[in-house]
Amino acid sequence: MASYECSLQGLVVGQEQKDALLERLVGICGNDAMIELFEHEIIFTPTVQTPIGPARNDDVVLRLQSRIQTEQERSLKHRQWYLAMQGHPEPQRGRAVTVRPNTRVQLRGDAFRFMKSLGYSYSFEIVRKGHLLSYEKILKIMVTQLFKVLALFCFVLFCFILF
Repeated sequence: MASYECSLQGLVVGQEQKDALLERLVGICGNDAMIELFEHEIIFTPTVQTPIGPARNDDVVLRLQSRIQTEQERSLKHRQWYLAMQGHPEPQRGRAVTVRPNTRVQLRGDAFRFMKSLGYSYSFEIVRKGHLLSYEKILKIMVTQLFKVLALFCFVLFCFILF
């Protein structure tokens, strides 16, 4: 079953604005609602893509996602991977946010071999670092900064730069 992602993006300039935003969100969500967030996401595209044109929009981009919480999880092989697919944004009907379906399932075994067997190839990867807040266990709010990883699966090296 797909859940829906409502995306409202903005720019926070400077530590003072970031602290004010987090303080307001914690005030709304509660003191115990915020946790540190550190996620790695690897994006895969079909190895054989549809030729450029309107039909190309039917190509599905898949994402491997993993939250890193311990030292051991810095290694790619010791992580719990999730396969995620984000649908196309729904047409804007007077909304200020983007809404799209989002499906996510837990994987076991070799996630990279599984992606290859599906006919997908590595495209790029990102690291998301920031805060995750929960509002009454229904709404998940992420305040994050994105980092693009420059080399294929070089995340372990990148982790040491961030910390």
